[in-house]
Formats: sequence, structure tokens, C-alpha cells
Amino acid sequence: MAFAFQPGVSPAIESRRIAAEAVEAALAYLSTQTVDEAAVHEVRKHMKKLRGLLRLLRRPLGSAYAEGNVLCRDVARCLSGVRDADVMLETLAWIQLSGQPVDLSLLQQCEGYLQRHRESLRAHSGDMRSRILEARHGLQAMAGQVADWSLPEQGLELVKNGLQHIYRQARDYYRLSLEQPSDEHIHDWRKRVKYHWYHCRLLEPLAPDYLGGRAGSLKSLSDIIGREHDLTVLRNFLSSGQEKIAGKLRMLEIHEALVALQNRQREQGWRLGGELFEQPAGDWTKTCLQACASD
Repeated sequence: MAFAFQPGVSPAIESRRIAAEAVEAALAYLSTQTVDEAAVHEVRKHMKKLRGLLRLLRRPLGSAYAEGNVLCRDVARCLSGVRDADVMLETLAWIQLSGQPVDLSLLQQCEGYLQRHRESLRAHSGDMRSRILEARHGLQAMAGQVADWSLPEQGLELVKNGLQHIYRQARDYYRLSLEQPSDEHIHDWRKRVKYHWYHCRLLEPLAPDYLGGRAGSLKSLSDIIGREHDLTVLRNFLSSGQEKIAGKLRMLEIHEALVALQNRQREQGWRLGGELFEQPAGDWTKTCLQACASD
């Protein structure tokens, strides 16, 4: 079933179903004879969605929240290495399509450096089986925890605190990133935007007219500032290896191009963020839950 609460069903029941299905799906990807990079990517996506659900239920879950969050985080970390290298290569390819002027031969040198880095990770991933096994153990532990979740039958009150808390954080980090732009502040904002997007996806079937368009806009915003983060990661990685690529002076061109693209993504994100996080957290949450209850 979908990653969403179904109308007419208790949010407590739906929360347990959604969590159990996410864990089951992730386990299925790691239970095949050959676990490829696409499967690893899918597992990591399921962990992000599950962490979003956990944040929605943070108060009613009590201590189970922290335990579940650590399990999901550690499962994703077990599988991070080669995927992160792939994202840097994808980001470099995106730069070539972005219209930002960069010398093609310099991009090719950067691409070669990233490919060698990825192959090195693969060559030294002899412990990949052990990491997959570790991830499976983490998922099995998470499945057991979800089965033990004790959630009160409170209707939509169950999600009110988590919904409002993440919205408030996303709004606050939006303002902070605008007033004090930095890689760290943008990254913090990006994470809360993604969690808020997951929350709107979960509630969308209960208020499709109110949340349908918002969920789509949040997906766009998440993509925009997610790309900004990818550019940050690529910039830092290339800077650390600039002498091995083309020398400090020549690498200044790629650095300036990456900064220009980051600024472009930030400006786009701030414009959209200003529209999405205009209301105070309490007002938005009240309106949202009223729409969920009335549709």
C-alpha cells in the first residue's frame, strides 16, 4: 500500500502499517542474491521515509523514537559509500547541462577523478556482504520494534505535535539560511523540508485539496535545495583533491562554477520557501488538521 494514511482508518493503525511495510520492502531489497546499487538506493529511500514517519510520531513513541531513529540511520550508513560517489558523478553530469560555462576538458578530468574514486570504493568493498548483513540485522530489529509500538488512539491528535514541530523547524531554518547563508544552514533547512514533505504526503489522502499542491511544491523545493547540497558535497570533495586533478589554479574555474550554481539553487529555493513557510507553525498546523478532519 501507499506511503500515506488511508481515510477512515485510525492514524495509529496506519502508522504501524506504513512503518512495517517500509521495513519489509527494505528487507526484500537486501534479500536477493545480488544486491546492486539500485537496490541500495531504494533501501536508503525507505529509511528516509521511515525517519520522516518517526519524527511525526516523536512524542507518542517516547523512547522508541530515539531507538528507531538510530536503527534507520545506521542501516542507511551501512550502505552509503558507493552511492555517495554515484551522486557526485550525477551532479557533475548535471553541471554540463546547466548552462554554466566550464571548460569541457576540465570537467572530463574531474569525471575521471570521481570514477577512480568510485572504483577504489568498489575495490575496497570486500566487506559489502558484511555491511549488507549488518543492515539486514538492523532492519530485523526495526521490524521487531515496530511490532511493539504502543500508539494511543487519539485520531489526528497523534500527529499534531510532530507535524507542527517539523514545520516550525523548516520555517526557522528557512529564515536562518536567508539571514546567514552557509552550507550548514542550507543543509539543516533541506533536511526539515524533506521531513515536512513526507508529512504532507502521509496526510495528503485526508485533505487532497489542501495538501496535494503543497506536497508537489515541497517535492520541487526538496529537489532544488537537494541539488544545492549535492553541489556542496562535490565542491568540497574536488577541493580536497585539486592537486591530483588539474592543479589549484585551474581548479579555481570549477570552484567558481560550483559556487555560482549553488547560489542559483539557493535563490530558487528561497523564493519557493517564502511561499511555503509564510504562515506561523501553529496557524498552519491548525488549518492543516482541520482540512484533514473535514474532507
